[in-house]
Amino acid sequence: MTTVALVAAGVHLAFIGVFAWAAVWPLAGANVASVLVYVLAHRLVRGEHPLLAVWLMALEVLVHSTAAVLAIGWDSGFHFYIMLIIPVVIVSALTSVQRKVAFAFAVGVFYVLLDWHFRQQAPVFSLAGPVLLALHYFNLVSMLLLLGLLCTVYFRMVKEAQRLLHVQASTDPLTQLFNRRAMRDMVQRECVREVPAEDVHTLALLLVDVDHFKRINDRHGHESGDDALLLIAQTLQDGLREGDQVARWGGEEFLVMLPATGVDEAVKVAERLRQRVAAQRFMGAAGRQPLSVTLGVAVRLPHESIDRTLARADQALYMGKESGRNRVVLAPEPEITTQN
Repeated sequence: MTTVALVAAGVHLAFIGVFAWAAVWPLAGANVASVLVYVLAHRLVRGEHPLLAVWLMALEVLVHSTAAVLAIGWDSGFHFYIMLIIPVVIVSALTSVQRKVAFAFAVGVFYVLLDWHFRQQAPVFSLAGPVLLALHYFNLVSMLLLLGLLCTVYFRMVKEAQRLLHVQASTDPLTQLFNRRAMRDMVQRECVREVPAEDVHTLALLLVDVDHFKRINDRHGHESGDDALLLIAQTLQDGLREGDQVARWGGEEFLVMLPATGVDEAVKVAERLRQRVAAQRFMGAAGRQPLSVTLGVAVRLPHESIDRTLARADQALYMGKESGRNRVVLAPEPEITTQN
């Protein structure tokens, strides 16, 4: 709406010159007032009062267009601008669809009544034919340009709304990491993208669990628990290589995806992440408290499903928690059985 207000102010600045050229001085003076109205509307939008700005701009268009049609006649084309009120209202900050529809309908009725009353009525100022024709096409072109601008604004609003919906659907609200659904999609795409040789491991998954998280919540409160999750999420994200991804897998668990990573490198990355978390402290009820995580590492085998790789990482994580926590455990490769 700030752009619309600035463009409309520019158009009315041009009108001052147009009416001065046509020697219609009352309308030239009126356009000075219109410029001030749009400057005020621009300030209202920037001051977080968009609804008031919309009503102010709509009122200005109605009054200015009606006065111009009365002064120099229907053929001047100033009535074109009234139709612009409808898309402005549609993309405005009006809170309900019912209000938008009601206001748009009222504007449509007003336009029809204005057409019926003024089309054949003699204007107050009689302009020469070429001057009137020039005004007509000036207004037509200006209206089309403003309509194009409004369409662009609406398109950008739709794209931004789609982007925000996508972010909300793929982001964990607490940690701002990818959520479980988004991470599964990324892992699946990675598996489809790569075509490994039969004996090459190219995708590693690290399942990360916060040690004694229930104890953190019980002793220090859920707010401290959230702070601990945020700290671990940031630590994991900061410790990844380019191309790696981390997501909140659920509760106090995180999943790290390491593309094009074999067993040795995956274990090194996991150990580095474990050490980085162990070096952190979160603010608990009794001051700064230590943190630790246990990591289960699984490297995807040729033709292995993602669910199976995740299950092996979860098995390794369970082994790490059973053996004392705060450690990295590599999932053993499944034994291959043969039938005679």
